[in-house]
Amino acid sequence: MNIIITSIGRRVQLIEHFRETFTVIGVDASSQNAARYFVDRFFVIPRCDEESYISELLRIAIENDVKLILPLYEKEFEILCDNRSLFEEKGIKILLSDREVIDICNNKLATQGFFEKEGILAPRITEHAPAVIKPVDGMGSKDVFIVDNDAELEAAKILSRNDYIIQERIKGTEYTIDVLCDFEGNVVAAVPRIRLEVRSGEVAKSRTICDRSVIDKTIELIAKLNKYGKVIGPITVQCFVTEEYGTEKKEIVFLEINPRVGGGVPLTFESGINYGRYIEKFANGYVHSGEICEFKEVSMMRYDMAVYQ
Repeated sequence: MNIIITSIGRRVQLIEHFRETFTVIGVDASSQNAARYFVDRFFVIPRCDEESYISELLRIAIENDVKLILPLYEKEFEILCDNRSLFEEKGIKILLSDREVIDICNNKLATQGFFEKEGILAPRITEHAPAVIKPVDGMGSKDVFIVDNDAELEAAKILSRNDYIIQERIKGTEYTIDVLCDFEGNVVAAVPRIRLEVRSGEVAKSRTICDRSVIDKTIELIAKLNKYGKVIGPITVQCFVTEEYGTEKKEIVFLEINPRVGGGVPLTFESGINYGRYIEKFANGYVHSGEICEFKEVSMMRYDMAVYQ
């Protein structure tokens, strides 16, 4: 089965995992990327804000007998959701949640509103330090400021873009949970991992942790999100596990929901959750029922490699 992965950039390890199951067609707005040397076929396409983006992506998908599209870049999500029917008419499924879910996840204020409405524990909005200030439509850790006092907070406001959110700073162990859902919104797997080391916003060392309380709370969150639209494909959820939030008992405080493949998901593959094999089953009509899939606790330590032209 053929799959398109968009905005492949430097996602080499992810591509190698998907090639265990699929013929991978990589597309990107730039020819200057390392991952193009690791896909089965590569095409340069227009940027997602260009008029011909959808028509070119659809043409490539049809001409290469593609059955699935996995987008990696948040800026593509809205336009792909809005044009989903054009692809489905050609028998091409997009591994992307419904537009309503995307709108909640890609806007930090909307995410905060969802947390509050659904009674999900999250950092409170604040005007005082210690705090975290981040763009409302931010991606990754870009333009995120952690401030210890009000003077730093005022400076961060000046450096930030106009649309930002300020939340109280939470202390504890930060978890990223890799969640995979079928096309009906059923959770197939939820794999928590802790960041042991982060470099330039990307995880360098990590470990999967079988914390049942984190897994159960994440499944509850996805069930509540499914009330607004179907949660489809890969989702990345972030939370803190802390004993310092209000009471002495253990608390799970959710931070963000990202409707995409996380940067550390190769670790989840290695822990036993092969996204490619499950996604192939989804494409063939599989609907998950019963318990979520089990995984192993595994550590990951990344290193640098390069390609040369």
